[in-house]
Amino acid sequence: MCFSTGEAEGVRVLEGADKVERIHRARLLFLAAGAIETPRLLLNSRSPRFPHGLLNDHGLVGTHLMENVYIARLYYFPERLASPAACPSMPISSILSPLASKGG
Repeated sequence: MCFSTGEAEGVRVLEGADKVERIHRARLLFLAAGAIETPRLLLNSRSPRFPHGLLNDHGLVGTHLMENVYIARLYYFPERLASPAACPSMPISSILSPLASKGG
């Protein structure tokens, strides 16, 4: 981030394979990179005002992460199904039960 007035006024990025530095200025900035990448970007955004990373004055950025696990199952049916109800399914409890018995 660019700090000339003590406030974020844009984003400095490295673009392309040759890593050309560019500054994109904006009046309003959003950081929405997900549960893992957002803290990584904040911690890597150091400046004289934020020596331990942007908004990390108390050392808590990235310490209480939570991510949602997405489990998907894909099927290929060479012939058309009579109805969507004909698609096999498995309750989530049958997927999680083996994990629970292993302590996971």
